[in-house]
Amino acid sequence: MLPVLHLNGYKIANPTILVRIPHEELEALFKGYGYVQHFVEGDEPEAMHQKMAATLERCIADIRDIQTRERANPEDLTRPHWPMIVLHSPKGWTEPKEVDGHKVENFWRSHQVPIADPASNHRNLAVLEAWMRSYKPR
Repeated sequence: MLPVLHLNGYKIANPTILVRIPHEELEALFKGYGYVQHFVEGDEPEAMHQKMAATLERCIADIRDIQTRERANPEDLTRPHWPMIVLHSPKGWTEPKEVDGHKVENFWRSHQVPIADPASNHRNLAVLEAWMRSYKPR
């Protein structure tokens, strides 16, 4: 099992506890739990996709190496340091950044319905359509 900690900033109204911890402290915390962290951070979807794919490959290779070593030396009781991924992306990532003059992405509003009443508000309908088409469903 490969643990992934997804830090995306906000819970319902405020930043989460772990996202408030400085990078060095977060790294020390999980090192203390026995993990080697691999940080995947950013806000550009294509670049993040590539970073995440490369990190997953690296972690799987690390897991296989640990398993091979452990199986070859069952008498060695040294605790292995397993990989984990710390994924840090904006809350509401890929949502419209702003709707009706209100910040949505990386803000508590991303937990709400980000686009109000697209059925009767043609401008909001266009925003919703652009957002959905950004996922390239075709």
